Amino acid sequence: MHDTIRKYSAKNWKGFDDTYQDWEVRGFAYIYELIAQLVKQRIIDLDSITEALSYLVVADWEAFSPLANHIMERYGGESSSFPKLRMAS
Repeated sequence: MHDTIRKYSAKNWKGFDDTYQDWEVRGFAYIYELIAQLVKQRIIDLDSITEALSYLVVADWEAFSPLANHIMERYGGESSSFPKLRMAS
């Protein structure tokens, strides 16, 4: 998925939207959105999820940020809850 993001962000996302790769990458990223929602609702505490995922979240967030920017431009809206939760703690 990281390769897909690199490939299409270099092409300014031309040919990416509504492809299998688009749905696959967004589905993977959505897992983090669901985790963030569970933390936000205090179902899972932030320290536990941070310890469990450690730097995986950081590496994936950096890789996925070009996609997040593209999605915000395409559909409007805000970025993920996950970085906001981390800053608030």
